[in-house]
Formats: sequence, structure tokens, C-alpha cells
Amino acid sequence: MHKKILNIFGWIILLAIMFCGYWGIHMQNIKKSEQGSRVEVSFLGLREDADCILLQQGQVNVLIDTGEIQDSDKIINYLKEKNVNTIEYLILTHPDKDHIGSATDVIKNFKVKNIIEPYYPKSNELLDKLNKKIKEENIPIIYPILTRKFSVGEMNLVVYPPLEKHYSKDNNYSLATLINHGSVNMLFAGDAEKKRLDEMLLTNWRNIDLLKIPHHGRANINSERFIRAVSPTYAVVTSNNSDEIIKKTCEEIKTLLLYTGTGDKVFHSNGKVLELQK
Repeated sequence: MHKKILNIFGWIILLAIMFCGYWGIHMQNIKKSEQGSRVEVSFLGLREDADCILLQQGQVNVLIDTGEIQDSDKIINYLKEKNVNTIEYLILTHPDKDHIGSATDVIKNFKVKNIIEPYYPKSNELLDKLNKKIKEENIPIIYPILTRKFSVGEMNLVVYPPLEKHYSKDNNYSLATLINHGSVNMLFAGDAEKKRLDEMLLTNWRNIDLLKIPHHGRANINSERFIRAVSPTYAVVTSNNSDEIIKKTCEEIKTLLLYTGTGDKVFHSNGKVLELQK
């Protein structure tokens, strides 16, 4: 009788161990699945008015702009901390030094599979050097003339190019990129000024959760109308301040306005909801 009880007790312990092992593996798989489907969006807080935004889903990475040359160490270290090895798409919204400054160093330190740039017909020494490096590394460059769609991981990218070939202001060459993850929509507007915002206002923006405010928060005659048309839940200015009309408009439409001048701004999307982390 005593031996029988010991046998039963032994089976109970064995089954408990097996169940705990199965449950542990099951929970690990759930955690991995959740991490794989989550998109993290990081606006890097750089030293000057400059853009660098990382969108990461598991091992899939999209980088929008690369700040100034002096931002190189910050950007490279941040990407390494995030275990970035490969960048599927490097989107360079326009060839100003505060957007492409560290692109060459990014290419040297990480495998970049594709680069998206706007058509730019003017002379630009920094861009010429960058494109020479891109050619040496044999990285494909995509120059969208019409609206282009790309998919990577669980993110869908829609790139809206400028509608004209020549602008007096370089900022109006800015690509606009809409990235959606499930039902979460994020719009990155480069440094678009009045003429480019005129073009972007032709699109019926709906259910935008996150907007990168154009041109580091410097307003033009179309800024208020554009922000109201987009009506985002969150808006980020890649600077430490913005013009009063931008502040007032965001306050009136109940958009939470954030600044990278106070540090990195990080969001998480689970495909249904976008949440601010810091």
C-alpha cells in the first residue's frame, strides 16, 4: 500500500513537471509571437533639428532619415542597442544635411537592402558622395515617381512622391510616407512646406494615429489646415519647440504634441492601438 502511494505521488510529480515545461514553452512562444507582431517606433532625440526615425518589428527594420553628420555616433549606437543588423528600407525623405547627414555611416555599419529617395535634379555635394557610396555597396535605389507601395514584415508602406520635378525650396522635394500596422496608421511628412503640403492635402487622410510634424515645427500658411486634415492622436516635432499656430491647433483638436528636444520618443503598436512609451 505504501509503495502504491509512492508510485502515484511519483506520477503526479512527473505530470506536474511535464505540464510546467509545456506551459513555459507555450508562454515563451506567445511572448515571441507578441514581440514579432509589435512595432516599435523610435524618434531619436538628436542634438539639432534633425530627423531619424526607426520602425522595428522583431528583426525587420525601416529607417526614415539619418540626421546630421554629427549625429552618427548616437544613431549607430542606438541601432546597435536595438540589435539592428539589417535595414530593409532606408527612406531618405529629401537630401538636406539634417536628413541624410549620417547615411553613409549607417551604410558602413549595417546591411541596407533598399534605399528610397526622391528625384532631386539640383547639385548637392553631400548627396553625390552618398550616392557614390550606395553605388559602391550595390544597394538598389528606388526613386518613386508615382505613389509606391511596399510591404515588410507586418508593416505596409505607402510612399507619396512630390508631384512636380522642380521646386524652389528643397524641403518641397520631401517624400511623405504612410506606414500602417494593422489598423494603426502613421504618417511621416519630411520637411514639407506650403507647396508640398498643398499636394499632400489632395489625399484624404483618415484615422492617423501618429504624425511627424513637417519641417521641425516651423509653420507655413498650410500648416494648420494640414494638421486639422490629418487630426492625429499623437504628433512629434523633431526639435525642442514649434510655432504657436502648431501648438494651438494640436491643443484644439486634442492631439498630444511631443518634442524630440526633450529626448527620444518611443511608441508601441500592437496592430490595434498605438501607445506612447516615453
